[in-house]
Amino acid sequence: MCRLIANCLHAHGKMLPNLGIAPNGNSSEKTSEDMSPSPGSEGKSGGKRGPAWMGKRTAAGRPKNEVDWKKPVVRGSTEEYRYKFKRAALWIGCFLLFAVFVAYLIPPKNTPLVVFRATRYPLQMPPLALAQEDEAFLKQISPSNLPLRVSVPLSYLGASDLQSGEEDSRQRFLARLKEVSPSGPGWFSRNDMVIIYISAHGLVNADGQACLVPPNADAFDTSRWLPLSKLLGEISSLPNLKRSRKLVVLDCNRISTKWRCGVMDNRFADQLSTIVDHVNDPNLYVLNSTSPG
Repeated sequence: MCRLIANCLHAHGKMLPNLGIAPNGNSSEKTSEDMSPSPGSEGKSGGKRGPAWMGKRTAAGRPKNEVDWKKPVVRGSTEEYRYKFKRAALWIGCFLLFAVFVAYLIPPKNTPLVVFRATRYPLQMPPLALAQEDEAFLKQISPSNLPLRVSVPLSYLGASDLQSGEEDSRQRFLARLKEVSPSGPGWFSRNDMVIIYISAHGLVNADGQACLVPPNADAFDTSRWLPLSKLLGEISSLPNLKRSRKLVVLDCNRISTKWRCGVMDNRFADQLSTIVDHVNDPNLYVLNSTSPG
């Protein structure tokens, strides 16, 4: 019976390796050579063949090193460009996050603060209340962001008729301003700024000009007063501040009406807009403690 089956399989060009029956009808025992695949069988099946119970390792027609789950990308196709775009966007996002982290670690530059404050006034003028406390408070607000670089007093020189006292104070104030380097906390905007705080009595002279009253000046002699337009013009013309932004904070409206000083109605705040227009500096900003009227 076995010989009959072997003859039939031999006629169809097949053999039964598991039974060890050759086409000529002679049965033989299986050896390791019979179990090993032929040299040409690997190329025909498209992959390395193993035992029958393991099946085929790779699909026919695919290279050995190609992963089955990876979808093949055709060169020049939309999928390839989409993949490249996602990869480039990922790298750009990582670079931006790193740049933000580095910018967060680097502290920003601070804005310098300069104080020009009048000292003790004589009995003829009212006291400059809480001026020294305001300066001490400005020092403690934020030393890292708003450090006090210069503080020049507009001092009281006693009952002297000489005008050198006010001139010396003004010249010392301008000389100290020349040493200030404008800066600010901005990274992508302008960071060249300086804040100037002026605390003194402000009145209007006989010519209708807003002026700062020095402590040693006579309340009835307006020629000894310091015109604000002159001071702001000198500040704007300083070489180190000419192209920088300047914020001038005026705390000069402590007198509204004072009969003993000859002040019936103080119009100091009403003259500020005209003074700023006269200076004609687009980088000059003036902030007063009170509004006009």
